[in-house]
Amino acid sequence: MLVSSPARAAYDDPLWAVQRTNGIKYGEGMIDGGSAVKDLLLDLYEPIGNPDPKKPAMVLIHGGGFTGGSRGSMQAFGDYFAARGYVAVSISYRLLGEDPVADPAYFFYATGLESAVHAAAVDAKAAIRWVRANADALGVDENFVIVGGISAGGITSVHVGVGGDEGYLVDLPGGIPLAVNNPGESSRVNAVLDYCGGSNFDHWDSTDPPILIVHTTGDTVVPVALADIVEDQCQAFSIPYEYYRLEGGGHCSFLGGLIDGLTPLDLATRFLNRTVWETPPQMMPARKLVLKDDPSKPDKRKVVFVAKGDSPTSEALRAPEPGSAMDPTVHGATLELYRPSGGADESLEIVLPAEYWDMAGPSAAKGFRYRDKRNVASDVKSVVLRDGLLKIVGKGTDLYQLSHAPLGDFVVRFRPGSGDRWCASTTAGARDTTSIYKATPQSVAPPDCPDRPS
Repeated sequence: MLVSSPARAAYDDPLWAVQRTNGIKYGEGMIDGGSAVKDLLLDLYEPIGNPDPKKPAMVLIHGGGFTGGSRGSMQAFGDYFAARGYVAVSISYRLLGEDPVADPAYFFYATGLESAVHAAAVDAKAAIRWVRANADALGVDENFVIVGGISAGGITSVHVGVGGDEGYLVDLPGGIPLAVNNPGESSRVNAVLDYCGGSNFDHWDSTDPPILIVHTTGDTVVPVALADIVEDQCQAFSIPYEYYRLEGGGHCSFLGGLIDGLTPLDLATRFLNRTVWETPPQMMPARKLVLKDDPSKPDKRKVVFVAKGDSPTSEALRAPEPGSAMDPTVHGATLELYRPSGGADESLEIVLPAEYWDMAGPSAAKGFRYRDKRNVASDVKSVVLRDGLLKIVGKGTDLYQLSHAPLGDFVVRFRPGSGDRWCASTTAGARDTTSIYKATPQSVAPPDCPDRPS
């Protein structure tokens, strides 16, 4: 669920200095076959000067094949999120060579790693509970905790982020949770960042949080099939997700490059804005909006909308990059028409399936177009989307009915794929009647997008 946050802008840009405190104990775990106890440590990254008393938390898990690695390897991640206002922690967890005690029935695709994979999940859940138990002291909002990791850390992040329950309290079934591991706190999270990880975990449900998946098809350490399984489960249980399945490459080879024009960490920020935080739509000027409705001929009901983004406030009206999360030929698009002051029955949402989209030329330089002349998928017949232009034409019985006149304000929202929304908020025109609405043309986008009726 998207949640509004008045301080959201503070978490998009690196506004804060970062203070790191190393080696804080967050829990304990049994090692050496259960004959010894190990202190579990984390490094804490705090944003100095962020006045928000309720900051989101980021729990980071390092890679290393469950046999090595260190929490210090996640320093770039910790610095990145803390500089943007998060309270971040990078954790150590028990490794295979320490002979952790773990559920013998636990299953993992790589034989011989089961005990370490299970122990990592137990420890990561304990770290999430530690964050909540110390929320007041840390200045953390316990309602917003996110987990993410690389390689083995990505695998662990998926295991602790999904499943719909508070499992992994103990190493062995029937054991008594250690009080030092804060068993009374929740270990649920709001989102999962899975970089070159994946999972064959099979305990999913529809309450699981959104997941960002990034993987290369040439990965010979963690096969891309594990990332594909995560996508399959997200689709099966309608879990919001974004999957960047990059051709070629080696294990985690994308970490130093760009994905959809963004660094892997900036990609995470965009993903969280889309799936966890409610961010304002990008505004565009409505150069033309015409709604026509003859009650005696509902099949001829019509909408024509044109936005031209050639003003300084509309630079965001850009055609998506091919293959990106905003590519409508891959992910389709959504169109919303509504009257802000109306009721829920004065709001319309239309899905524009990917199969009716194509590129307008040999490349994406000329943008994208949607063509459904026979109204097979919806009553939207055509859409043109290119740099600086969005044009929508529809005709049919399912379009907006002019049952309330004069209409006053009216809103058009358009979202390609799972990308950012664009919005035009238009005002009544001089020729509005009970059968036609013509909005006043705009040269500059309005400042904000009125809410949709609930």
